Amino acid sequence: MDPVDLLPVAEAARWASDLLQPLEALPVRVRGQLLSTVSLALRFTAVRTAKIMGVSRNTVRSRMERAGELLGADLGDVRVRATLHVALQLRDRPSAPGCHGPGLPALIGTDAGRAWARDVLGALDTDGRDLHRTLGVWILANCAVGETAEQLGLHPQTVREHLRRAETLLGRELTAGGVDVYELALAFLALYGTHRPFLEQISMAEGSTVQR
Repeated sequence: MDPVDLLPVAEAARWASDLLQPLEALPVRVRGQLLSTVSLALRFTAVRTAKIMGVSRNTVRSRMERAGELLGADLGDVRVRATLHVALQLRDRPSAPGCHGPGLPALIGTDAGRAWARDVLGALDTDGRDLHRTLGVWILANCAVGETAEQLGLHPQTVREHLRRAETLLGRELTAGGVDVYELALAFLALYGTHRPFLEQISMAEGSTVQR
């Protein structure tokens, strides 16, 4: 199931509209260029996006930097990219009138959202190692293997092994980046929100030590 389908449509569309407002306020041609570029670049590499659009890689990177500046967001952060990917999918849906919509943690942290997240991550429990915790910290570390290893007290190669095993269990291509990683980030967001660091919450939730 697409996690976007779990969100309350009108409220989620209101949130997306608020988030994307700095881009929507641009002149039509510039807005179209930025939105098209961002939408593709969130799913593909800069090289692939450039080929699809018939522009240079530098143009893609320049447009992404401009979009990040306008949104006041670091588009190099996987959690930000996941959030923006969701917002773009909601862009053309009818939104609720009135006040600002709730944030994404509240929108996806419903009973249905948490049930979906548990279903997504449940396959990790079939492995004897604490892959759940490794992946949570890996997302928090913006998918940096070295930083993940340092936080968990593991060797980087062990983290890579955990990631490869998780890819097999989840049926998702995590190390390649893109939509599969966004879905993973959203699953952790649904379960743990943003009130405390993933590392602390996962440790508390799992009640276990890391197996090296």
